[in-house]
Amino acid sequence: MARVPPQYVNVPSAVVYAGGLSAPLFQAYVMLRGLAWENDYRETPVVTLDELAQMLGCSDRSLRGYLAELEREGRIQVRRRGTRRVVIRFPDPPGTEEPPTAGETTPADTVPVSPGMPTGRVAGMLLLAAVTLAVWLLATARPRGGEQ
Repeated sequence: MARVPPQYVNVPSAVVYAGGLSAPLFQAYVMLRGLAWENDYRETPVVTLDELAQMLGCSDRSLRGYLAELEREGRIQVRRRGTRRVVIRFPDPPGTEEPPTAGETTPADTVPVSPGMPTGRVAGMLLLAAVTLAVWLLATARPRGGEQ
């Protein structure tokens, strides 16, 4: 069985906010993408259709329908590896661009990227860590002085 991600699933915002997927189909997409975490969210390891159906909590028929619909929409590419084994690839969704390189400027609503400044996945992970730390500090802070 493919390993599930240890903490979170990285889903492009273009997929989250574009709409067009029913709730069960979106849930299937997120769960399938989660299996690709060890391959930088590009593709899953080889997995059987039975394992996928069990993980998604659906019938084999529903699974085949989800895979066909997601493939038709261009959100996944299913690569057969034998009779009931597959690898699922996740092409870049429409509207996603590579992060700018050092020295390039980005659209007006963001700041230029400085040399040595993390971009892409690293920047996202650093931001997540900073927000998590801030929430934890706020939740565990004790009142100062005479405050009760």
